[in-house]
Amino acid sequence: VQKPSISVSYFSLAVFRKNLDVYLSMFLRHMGAVAVWIILPLYMAFLGASNFWIGIIYAINPSIQFLIMRRLDKFRNEWLIKWGIITSGLSFVSYSLAQDFYSIVPGMILIAFGWSFLYVGANQLVVERSIEKASSAGILNSTTSAADIAGSMIGGLIMQYFGFRETMVFAVICSILAMMVFSWINRSPHKSTI
Repeated sequence: VQKPSISVSYFSLAVFRKNLDVYLSMFLRHMGAVAVWIILPLYMAFLGASNFWIGIIYAINPSIQFLIMRRLDKFRNEWLIKWGIITSGLSFVSYSLAQDFYSIVPGMILIAFGWSFLYVGANQLVVERSIEKASSAGILNSTTSAADIAGSMIGGLIMQYFGFRETMVFAVICSILAMMVFSWINRSPHKSTI
């Protein structure tokens, strides 16, 4: 089988521009999520969780992701992205309202659905839109890595100078901005099938 060879620069501005709605909304949402993720064990300890319960609660997220990620390709990618952002924002709201560490569990379930929706939808959408499939997926991966760096630093700073709940509020604001950016910039004629 012969495949066409495509010459693409190391960082393709054309691919970046074509998928700007996805990259920018993913960056904003993921930056907020990492700001929370970096301080969440401390927050749970503050709420009374032992190391054992912190581990158990953390395991909820990847366990649910493992079960549902492979079942999402029948949904429209734009739908997955929007609901991934919305569900993530709701999880950050629930974290901010937690009165004890058991109250973190609903948020962990929501964030598992949120990240699964967002990750699958974003990956599928950028690959479907672009002939440069590896470049489009690679830029998405780089976007999440940049959000890891920014979110870690911002989350630590907000927690240090303001507190735990203010970090959760920052993540909610990031989710709102991500939804606004995706809805505003998203004008792709390429729609995945339902």
